[in-house]
Amino acid sequence: MNLATNIECIRFDSDKIQSSNISFDCVGGGQCDAIWYRRPFEFTIKSKTVETFVCQQEWEEIVWNYFLQYPQEKWINYPTRNWYADRKIVQLQQAPFFGLPVPQWIVSAKKVEIKRFIQKNGDSLVKPLSTGYIPFGRNLYHIYSTPIKDVDLIFAKNCPTLVQRIIDKRYDVRTLFVDGKTLFFKLESKNLDVRMDEMKDVKYDVIKPPRKIADSYNKFIRFFGLRFCTSDFVVDKKGNWFFLENNANGNWAWLEEHFPGLVVNHFVNSIKV
Repeated sequence: MNLATNIECIRFDSDKIQSSNISFDCVGGGQCDAIWYRRPFEFTIKSKTVETFVCQQEWEEIVWNYFLQYPQEKWINYPTRNWYADRKIVQLQQAPFFGLPVPQWIVSAKKVEIKRFIQKNGDSLVKPLSTGYIPFGRNLYHIYSTPIKDVDLIFAKNCPTLVQRIIDKRYDVRTLFVDGKTLFFKLESKNLDVRMDEMKDVKYDVIKPPRKIADSYNKFIRFFGLRFCTSDFVVDKKGNWFFLENNANGNWAWLEEHFPGLVVNHFVNSIKV
């Protein structure tokens, strides 16, 4: 039971499966009103033997078979929609079709192509295609958007690299989208990437976007079939908006620190269960 809302709920951690206290009915799909699909970890049963490897595969298969019987409209968000909507190249390709401008960009593993792009478009940055948060071994690494001049281009021959023209920004914008409603927040920071320094010096404010941007953004998110997400924009010194990327899993638990009660009051009547 969630004490704040009095809503009965169950938390299922896929990385902490215990065969002794979990059972599944043969058929799912009728026993819950909504499923919040939030950054599931991989199954972590250590496969020291053939038997434990098979056990891991069977657990993963039964979990997916059970939960995927629930209708797509009950999910926030449905797993395959999350997967598709998180692809950065797809986002950058689709955004202009819905009226969302994007900075000039290229993905390449060829140093000469990246140099040619920079010569044509001016100051540029490099950013990861997959994630900016990487757990490896016992350490956690954060990879931020970084100006090309601060990075040795030798990285380009090692893997495909996303390069974008740097926008001479006035401020950044982060959105929060829930079931057709969106809040837009202005983020003012001295850093090129507002996530740096744990965002400790960022100033926040609620803003109203241009009507065209708001309408285009709504169509863009509906194209991916999402019920929840956050997205990043940048606004240049002339007031032009540029879409940067979308995060289908969203930035978690940051708004309540700066705007207590705003999220609940704004979205409480829009969430569909």
